[in-house]
Amino acid sequence: PFALYLALAEAAKKAGSSEDSKAALSSAKAEIEQASGTGQEPFPLYLLLADAARTAGDRDEEKAALLAAVDLRPRSSDTLFRLANIYMQENNFDRAASYYARIANINPNSADVFYQLAVAEERRYRFAAAEQAYARALELAPDNKSMQTRYEELKRKIAQSRKDAVTK
Repeated sequence: PFALYLALAEAAKKAGSSEDSKAALSSAKAEIEQASGTGQEPFPLYLLLADAARTAGDRDEEKAALLAAVDLRPRSSDTLFRLANIYMQENNFDRAASYYARIANINPNSADVFYQLAVAEERRYRFAAAEQAYARALELAPDNKSMQTRYEELKRKIAQSRKDAVTK
């Protein structure tokens, strides 16, 4: 039934019935809870539910499914990254930065993670933290021109801010 509910959610969304899509996603979630009671591993099912919710355009259900998956596997970098990206898209930079920082602790050699952390920190106006994250990203990927450009822009912004503070 789980796969059928996911297919129904997608079909309902395509047919323009977000209410039916939500109901199907809710039924799929109930199937996960039932399956986990019988000893089936729920983690991959939550990821499938998150995918279906994204396809159906239900951001809240996608986020809830990813949060449930993270509860089961708190060190799953891919799941944490997906969750952090959702928070970035929602402009919830505090949450995004928190998840990117968790990933950076798990995988300290990922330039992309440090770059995303830097962007989130910059958007939180935590420029010192952003500067550190950009520096680490460039340490890991020194030839990445877009990272270098973004880092230089941040340094200019910080310098201008200091200059403005001195002249006031």
